[in-house]
Amino acid sequence: MALTTPVAQTKIAFDATTASIFTFTSSGGSQVVANRITIRRNSDNLLIYQNKVTSFLLQQEVPADTLINGVQYNFYFNTYDSEDNISGSSNIVAFWCYTAPTLVITNMPVTNIIETASYEFESTYDQIEGELIEYIQYRLYDSNNNLLISSDKIFNTNTPPIATSYIVTGLENNTSYKIQVEGISINGTQTLSPLYVFSAQYYYPNLFSLITLVNECDEGYTQIQSNVVLAEGVPDPAPAMFESHILDGNEASYIMWNEWYTNPDDILSVWAERYGLSLKGENPLYYSTESSGLGFVWNEWYTNPDNILGYWAENTSILYQDISRTLTYSDGFNIPSNFQYQVWMSSAMNGDIVDMYKASNPTNKLTISIRSGIPSGETEIKSWIEATTTNGNLFEYSAYVDRLRLDTTFIAWFKKVDDTYYLLLDILDAGTGLYIEGGTDIYPTTAIRNDISDIFPIDTVVLKNGLYYNLDITSNTDRAYSQTFPDWDYYTRLNSDFYTTSGGNIDLILSQLESVRIKRRIDGDFNWITLYEFPVVDENSLQITTQDRYGASYESYDYAIVPVLNGGIEGQYIIASIDSQFSFCYLCDEEQIFVFIGDTIHGGISGNTNSGMLTPIGRQYPIPIDNSENNYETGSFTGDILGSSFLTNRTKNNKEIIQQVNQCKAFLNNKKSKIFKDYQGRIKVVSTTASGGYQESANLQTGLATITFNWVETGNYNNQTDLYDNGLVSTLG
Repeated sequence: MALTTPVAQTKIAFDATTASIFTFTSSGGSQVVANRITIRRNSDNLLIYQNKVTSFLLQQEVPADTLINGVQYNFYFNTYDSEDNISGSSNIVAFWCYTAPTLVITNMPVTNIIETASYEFESTYDQIEGELIEYIQYRLYDSNNNLLISSDKIFNTNTPPIATSYIVTGLENNTSYKIQVEGISINGTQTLSPLYVFSAQYYYPNLFSLITLVNECDEGYTQIQSNVVLAEGVPDPAPAMFESHILDGNEASYIMWNEWYTNPDDILSVWAERYGLSLKGENPLYYSTESSGLGFVWNEWYTNPDNILGYWAENTSILYQDISRTLTYSDGFNIPSNFQYQVWMSSAMNGDIVDMYKASNPTNKLTISIRSGIPSGETEIKSWIEATTTNGNLFEYSAYVDRLRLDTTFIAWFKKVDDTYYLLLDILDAGTGLYIEGGTDIYPTTAIRNDISDIFPIDTVVLKNGLYYNLDITSNTDRAYSQTFPDWDYYTRLNSDFYTTSGGNIDLILSQLESVRIKRRIDGDFNWITLYEFPVVDENSLQITTQDRYGASYESYDYAIVPVLNGGIEGQYIIASIDSQFSFCYLCDEEQIFVFIGDTIHGGISGNTNSGMLTPIGRQYPIPIDNSENNYETGSFTGDILGSSFLTNRTKNNKEIIQQVNQCKAFLNNKKSKIFKDYQGRIKVVSTTASGGYQESANLQTGLATITFNWVETGNYNNQTDLYDNGLVSTLG
């Protein structure tokens, strides 16, 4: 049996300083027991290398440094049988030798820590002889090497070095990732960058928002609503009200004041006649700092602007303070497991000053308390603070100080870092009033520090038993203790100066934000699609109602509200999920959506690719050539239009039908890309003007109007670049 002619396989470019394997195929004929490779310089066909090996393998290795980089060569094979008969020469295949390219990420932080939720990775591809790149592609992995996302292929025809970049969004705080870049040259050489390991650790604006998602199954979209929630304290009981006993014609719910004035600290104060005021309703509890007298009359009234906390009354040398109320924060914040709590206050009695807990588990609280007693080795009563949990897993305490008075001003400070706790009772002004009640308790000696993770994240804080001047809760456990009121920053979880009950700072948030993004991803994917980006101008900018018309039926989606800081830095993603399901067929863009009902028909859907066939001499069968990325569908669709109000009242209105048909025809002809989807889950980005336009038909007896149109697929609905290039979104992410 004679030898058949071998077929040399395509050879991608390689570095001549390394050994490389050349391959061929041989089908039928005598057994191949040896092969010879012949390599010539392509420019003048000069013989460079020829070598025969005895092997059943259909390949041959060319040693390192046999060829020279920067030169194009060609090669062919001959084969031999056991009788040393030689075959005809194979087809001739050209190839290049190039120095190995380099591909590196150029802006990886030296700490390998990304301090934002999104980051633009930059890389540079270089090749000494100037071999052009076909495309670059970025790949992001989790810490276990699971692929999370691949970028689109980034094509570039420039001469190296070539710089590219890719923005990764949705990085989760305190999470490790890996990233690698691949480059494929025009000659097929694969180049991989190092596999870079990094972590995302960032701070972000403390924006709390509720996302409401509604699947509008008939209308074909998902309704998205976002309302920012501010941390507002709720006093209990409500602030005291006062009424006038001076009959001057004013309404009884108002107070007749003698005089208005502002004290040097610009705190609003008022004077009233000795018997001009009385409390309306049930009296709150008051405590005197002097031993004389239990009752009093008002002759001076001081309050903060909103009458929330701290009622003061003075009669000669007697000071009375109302500390019976609680103030509860339960919206617009949460407190992680590591945090600092600090409060500036006075007037506390022996007892609890704050409860902190998770609303879903209110029976187990983290409580900070004022305690007084006689420590071991002491003869006088001292004061300290304790941190405890209801279930007994935590009992921690501070060092003791001199016994508190009712007008002592102090700081109560608590910090938790994992299983380590810090407490401090810091006296700012000892005061001169009465001492708080003192028990006979012995100063505690044995701490308990078991797991209290079930309390977190805390979302309810109840202040009590004191006159408060400032409250600050922060997730920044590295911040040093200070007696100075802290400023708001990205780590602040709750802060109030008690001029109002607000524990949030919307003005600060507005000054830090430049926009809010609405994003969507398929549940389980890492890749987010940015649907909208709204500039932040004022508080109303954070109240968002919009629609996503670009989701498929029978798909589960995550939606995210993403605050964007000045400079384009993304903050923490606020996420909600929904299952999407729609009832009809839809054609839409960002502004309009048309619903097709009734006898809907997909017609003639065809796949389209560009390929060719190479028919080399001496070969029976052709070689398929497929070096195009084109792969798209075309088709047609027929559906009924029943008028704009049909979905609401299920009644056909001929006038509305004609109006909507005309609107739909204009929409089909507006030369803009659209989203075309149906109730079975098909969804595509299409053009309706690139393949023959539309046809209209009408049934005068039934009142039905039918539209038929052709379409060409022009992109992927779940690809940010495709949506942007087709004009369906206004941002690249």
